[in-house]
Amino acid sequence: MITMGWNDVTSKSKDKDNTNKKTKYNKLTTGKTHTIRILDAEPFSRYSHWIQAANNGRGVSVDCPGAGCPICADIKEKKKTGGKQVYSSRKLHAINILNRETGEVEIIDKGKGLFEALEGLLVEVGDLRKYDVKIRVTGEGNETSYTPIALPPKPLTEAEKALTKYDLKNITLKPTPEQLQMLMNGAALTDVFGNNNAENTDNESQDKPSVDFTS
Repeated sequence: MITMGWNDVTSKSKDKDNTNKKTKYNKLTTGKTHTIRILDAEPFSRYSHWIQAANNGRGVSVDCPGAGCPICADIKEKKKTGGKQVYSSRKLHAINILNRETGEVEIIDKGKGLFEALEGLLVEVGDLRKYDVKIRVTGEGNETSYTPIALPPKPLTEAEKALTKYDLKNITLKPTPEQLQMLMNGAALTDVFGNNNAENTDNESQDKPSVDFTS
């Protein structure tokens, strides 16, 4: 299931294709202050499932395909019968940013904690693309918090305007219901997606609270 926009953070960006270079993510390290410039008018949002049994027990996070999703069906059934939930879900938001430390375009791909804070800045100060933002990160796991501070407005240079952004709709794999079922049965990423495509999945540890969006 895919949704878009700032309105979806609390309830299209047109990016240039950037498929020929390795995708770079900014993880927003705890204990540091990061200075960035947001490059998109809106984030790209979608639902993601964490499958602990997948990838030979190492687990993996993959995007929900929407209609026919076996994980959504399982979550809904367990909720109805009171059974133990095996899978977790979360809403993720991705946006292109310019990392002021490296001068490179990167992607921030996080949950609502960061993006609700950024949306608050959007409401109070205006278009996030018109000024740099300092983000202070504190805490860890589910206790991570983000404090964004708007810096004085400053236009991008011509060179910065020419930087190529990522096509956020294609930064992760979109598994079919059949592929999801294979992962639920413990299949390795390479067996499901092949060697070249498996590296596009989000295989970081699941440290976000689960979200039930099947009701």
